[in-house]
Amino acid sequence: MNILLLRSFVVYICVYSNCLFVCLLAMAHIQQINKLRHLNALIHSDVITGANTSFNTRPLEQMVFSVKDNFAVKGRRMTCASAFLSEFKPIYTSTVVARVLDAGGFLIGHCNMDEFAMGVSNTYSHFGACYNPWGEVAG
Repeated sequence: MNILLLRSFVVYICVYSNCLFVCLLAMAHIQQINKLRHLNALIHSDVITGANTSFNTRPLEQMVFSVKDNFAVKGRRMTCASAFLSEFKPIYTSTVVARVLDAGGFLIGHCNMDEFAMGVSNTYSHFGACYNPWGEVAG
């Protein structure tokens, strides 16, 4: 069974019934990212989780998400798809990312985008164009 094809509510039920372990889910996503690296969709990928210190259910528990590379995550590289910010590491986490992490989600990486989000075609990135998986056409 390919766990990446499961709907999010099924994954949620499986995680809470101990049928699916979160580490397996994260590994499946990372394997898929590495397999599709040629599409250039992610600038960098690493797993960041919202630590759950209690057994309370949170609304987005163990749901995978990614953000564009202009959302700050403390201590993680944020380039805004520009060579100018290639080594910038923010000292804070943006509110939207912090809220999703607090709700139980886990960040899988930063998505490619036009430099400084100044475009709509995803072709003007320092890291190269992003490709469509269904047609391999840039933009």
